[in-house]
Amino acid sequence: MELRQIRYVLTVARCHSFSRAAEALFVSQPAISQQIQALEAELQTKLFVRDTHGVSLTREGGVLLRRRRGDIRAGGPAGGPVQGWRPAEAAAAERGRIRFLPGGGSVRQHQRVF
Repeated sequence: MELRQIRYVLTVARCHSFSRAAEALFVSQPAISQQIQALEAELQTKLFVRDTHGVSLTREGGVLLRRRRGDIRAGGPAGGPVQGWRPAEAAAAERGRIRFLPGGGSVRQHQRVF
């Protein structure tokens, strides 16, 4: 996973369109599509629901962005796989299960909502 791919996912999610995201990022639409498809293949899950009205994040896509948003803001490396990433984790989070972090606090207390 590369920081560039996460930026592409974030921009597509904000624009609800691959074409508008490409314009905003000054890259070609096929380049964005290829990078997101590669990331989806790497994570073995779909990040977007694509239809004739645009695109929207899947649950897994939303969880990915919430977990990697700090990397985007910091401009730091996002290399390697997402630590502990499992698509089923996104579904569990949507059902209201909360995991507790070492040192106190919960995941929900430490995450910003996308």
